[in-house]
This record gives sequence, structure tokens and C-alpha cells, in this order.
Amino acid sequence: MVYKQLGWNILEEWNYNRYMRPLLLAALLLLVGVFSGFGQPKLEIPSNKFDFGISPQNASLVQFFWFKSIGTDTVRITKLTTGCDCATMPLPQNWLAPGDSMHVGLFWHSERKVGNSGRYPYIFTNASPDPYRIYLTALVISGMDSAHPVSVKPYKVELSKLPTMSLDTTAITFTNHSKDSFALSVISSPIAECEIELPQALGGNRSSNCVVRVKPEYRDQEFERSFTVLFEGPGELRYRYTVPVRRKIYGN
Repeated sequence: MVYKQLGWNILEEWNYNRYMRPLLLAALLLLVGVFSGFGQPKLEIPSNKFDFGISPQNASLVQFFWFKSIGTDTVRITKLTTGCDCATMPLPQNWLAPGDSMHVGLFWHSERKVGNSGRYPYIFTNASPDPYRIYLTALVISGMDSAHPVSVKPYKVELSKLPTMSLDTTAITFTNHSKDSFALSVISSPIAECEIELPQALGGNRSSNCVVRVKPEYRDQEFERSFTVLFEGPGELRYRYTVPVRRKIYGN
């Protein structure tokens, strides 16, 4: 009887495992499916670092960044801090549905400080317990019209509109005070309101003009922007210069 009882127990256990294991596996898969149905918000800020390079005092330095929602639930921006009244980052909206993106501009006034400077905004969201970061740096100098190896004059672009006249186009002069030749390119986010005609190269001990022109559809709007030019020389010789651009309308 003992062996018979033992035999029945072994057989019952085998049958139990045979039929219950598929049921347990099905239940586990069902639970995985249920929990995966809950969306997970996730924010991505590609290219979240930017160096303005050599920049003037008391000027607005502007760079735009893409905020992308790459998760399965809505990203909500709960708080944004720049650490200083000299920098603002207005949001077009404080939420992003899955798959959506928005272009967010950071406006940083360089004030009168001279030397290496930086701003590092925090973006708090429901996507992470830790804030997302943006890193901005600049070398602020007192006179870009006497900078080396390249000077910029004028170092701020003023595109004004008055009741009797409108200044829609301005030329700025880059002067190379070195013997090295540089290739030029704009590396900042494009200025939607302006066209920029930049020379492709600047030879040693030479000057060349860059033309900034307000697009017709923006001539009745005020704005502050900037563009950053990369000067690439021989070997690893690299310089960045940022030129502020302002459109101001006076009178009616």
C-alpha cells in the first residue's frame, strides 16, 4: 500500500505540473501585457550642449533646442529653472504627447561680466526623478572689434524700423589679423527671421563682409536672436564667434 500510495502521489504531481505550468505561463504573459499597457513618458534633448565661443558684453545670446517625447506617454514639464534672471527659456507648451517635439529657445543676456561664463538650466518632468540639463558656455569679452585672431565690426547687428525709414539689411566685417586662412560656417540654430550671407573663407590678413537681412514676412516684428560662426584653420585651429541680432521697431 505504501508503494502504491507513493506511486499515486508521484503521478498526481506529474499531472499537476503538466497542466498547471501552461496556465501559469499564460497568466504571467497576461500580467506582462497588462503592465506594458501603462505608458512610460520619456524626454530627449539631443545636442543639449552649446558653446557660444567669443561673445560680446551686454548682448542676448540665443540658442534653440529640440525637446522630443520618445516614450509611450505624455511628457509633462513641471518646472524649469535657469539659475539667473539673466536667462529665460519660454516654453511653447508644458507638455508633449508621445512622438511630438517642440523647438525651445534659451535667451541669455551676457551682462557686463568678462571671462568664461555659463548657464545650466534644469528641466523637471514626470519622465524622470532627476532633472534634464542644458549646458551653455561663452567667453565674454569687452571689445569684439579688437578681438584676435579675428575681429568683428560692428559686433552687434541692429535692424531698426522707424516711421520714416527701415534698416532691413546690415553688413558686418570679419577681419583676420593672423596669417592663417579660415573656413567659415554658421553652427548655431538657424535664425528664422533673417537671411545670413556668410563668406565661405577668410584669408590671412584679410577682411570679408557678412550680410544679415530681415526676411520680408518678419519686417513688422521685433525679435532678438544671435548666430555663431565657426572659424576653422589649419590642423585643429578652431574659433567660435557669436554675433547678436536685434530687430527693434520705433514709433507707429
